[in-house]
Amino acid sequence: MLAALTSEDWAQLRSLVDRMNAHSGSFGGWVAPEPIDENSFSMGYSTMGPLLEESFNFIYDRKLILLGFAWMDWHAGDLLVNGETPPEWSALSLEVTLGMITAITRSDRFCEGALLKAFDDGTMPKLFARLLDFAPSDGTSGTTARSCT
Repeated sequence: MLAALTSEDWAQLRSLVDRMNAHSGSFGGWVAPEPIDENSFSMGYSTMGPLLEESFNFIYDRKLILLGFAWMDWHAGDLLVNGETPPEWSALSLEVTLGMITAITRSDRFCEGALLKAFDDGTMPKLFARLLDFAPSDGTSGTTARSCT
């Protein structure tokens, strides 16, 4: 998956991580529910700020979502994302890192605001930064600097 990333893709990922680390405040916002009539309201929803939207597009455009991955049944990943103890980020394998990115990104379709929360609480910025640890050591595409185990 990462072998297909070009040197330009790696540079864009580095730029995203740098801008995430420099970012302050929320990466998006919330639109409050609004009354439709006296008996009903529209649903509230989250919105993506520009950096979150660019990051979201990067994930999908570079095919970093694991296809066929049963993320909803991945209990170990749920504990990593939602557990009381934060994971040891530097110890995450490539597969676990991509699994967590997939689970968080896909869960937003079913749990409004999950992706925004993961950006705002620092989880997604740390996962993006972890991807950089798997960049080729020579700055080219096609190889990884570390094993994925």
